[in-house]
Amino acid sequence: MPTDLHCEPDSSPTLAAAEGRPSRAPATEDEPQLLASEDWTEATLTLTESFPNAYLTSSATEGRREDERTLPKTEDQAEAALSLSVTEGGPNIEPTVPVAEGGHQSSPASPVTGGGHLAPPALPIADGGLLPDERFWCDHYAWLKDQGYVLRPRYRPGWVPIWAGTDAFFWDYEDGVVNDYGHVMDATRSSDGVIVILKSIFKKEHPYEVEITQMFSSAPLMSDPGNHCVPLYDVLQVPDDSDNVLLVIPLLRRFNDPSIQTVGEAVDFFHQIFEGLRFMHENHVAHRDCMNFNIMMDPKPLFPKLFHPQKPKYTLDFKGYAKHFTRTKRPTKYYLIDFGLSRKYNPEDGPPREDPIWGGDKTVPEFHRSDDPCDPFPTDIYYLGNMIRKDFLQTYRGVEFMQPLVHDMVDDDPAKRPTIDQVVARFADLRGNLGYWKLRSRLVPRKEFWIMKIYRTIRHILRTVGYIVLNRPPVPTIISHNTPNESA
Repeated sequence: MPTDLHCEPDSSPTLAAAEGRPSRAPATEDEPQLLASEDWTEATLTLTESFPNAYLTSSATEGRREDERTLPKTEDQAEAALSLSVTEGGPNIEPTVPVAEGGHQSSPASPVTGGGHLAPPALPIADGGLLPDERFWCDHYAWLKDQGYVLRPRYRPGWVPIWAGTDAFFWDYEDGVVNDYGHVMDATRSSDGVIVILKSIFKKEHPYEVEITQMFSSAPLMSDPGNHCVPLYDVLQVPDDSDNVLLVIPLLRRFNDPSIQTVGEAVDFFHQIFEGLRFMHENHVAHRDCMNFNIMMDPKPLFPKLFHPQKPKYTLDFKGYAKHFTRTKRPTKYYLIDFGLSRKYNPEDGPPREDPIWGGDKTVPEFHRSDDPCDPFPTDIYYLGNMIRKDFLQTYRGVEFMQPLVHDMVDDDPAKRPTIDQVVARFADLRGNLGYWKLRSRLVPRKEFWIMKIYRTIRHILRTVGYIVLNRPPVPTIISHNTPNESA
């Protein structure tokens, strides 16, 4: 039976022996066997299916028995270990030093921080301590909890690191995971246990983001099937800063992680993202930053058990690698995010003109030529065309049929670029000319080592046979357009 469930390994895994390791249960249709992601370790993990006494370990734990690996402990265990280390002459910890939540020294108690908690002094960043951008979330832990959103243990009042008093590396522990993007934080919604994302924005810097995000998440636009704008669950006004608000949005994942496997899956992606930009333009909103980092997907169909929000290759409990299905097996929905630079225009005022503003893509031709105001809608077309050019045409073989359309979308002259309606119409014609087996075919990375090409081709053939037997269409079809992650 072909399989389509993957596991994402470490970037530099090695194979080590582990005596007496029990073999995994046989695969079923609902939970197929484990396969690695797009690198050398695919073949390595395949070997582990034949040799169950072998296992993968990261470079940080190389050569250690699996039962000897440092795994997350409970908070009670951590506190007990810490108390023991103090009484036995362990680290010099002063339990009477008042610090704010997260293990950093606090100011006097306040309605926001609830300061004055007892905890060890701040850890150095090199030892897993809080980054400067993480302190905001520590200071607002109690307030967020009152609003119905609970942060991870790392940001709790009086946080005591699990690894305190040990020789373990902090990156082996879930609460040692740092937040690399200080303005974005994951949280658990108290009412239903759903993981959400909190995005901190300052209204003076991005005065229209809240308004535009709310507009697309309000009736009647929220129920439009062409709406691919990130849903908005809530808006929280930070109590000690009138300029700062938090947007509560779903947990999403980058559109190409895991990688798109077939031409049919790529066609579905192109269709959805063109549809989403057309929806925005029809409502007179220019995105102005719709490059690859601002295109995401609902991960729940592919990752039914989800993943760690800050380390997506791992499971929520940080005890293994997150497994996923393919898009052909479990179709998903793609979303445009980040409306910090977006603007809504009045069509009665004619074509808008805006001063150039740099987003994530620094290659916009008209911005390099002049600082004169220009129409932001053709710039959106360039952004999408350049994303397809870089992330598909220059990365994979099999999507060459998109070349003529992309060529026009990235024309140096904005006036010669097609409108989004023309893009959608031309893409429909291109899609109609693709045959059944072309849509079933594999996207082949341009820089693919020959051994991996053989392995992946065999895997693709086996999967395809299974999809045909199960009557899975070559172009994934979304059955439901419900808001992602609304249910557990």
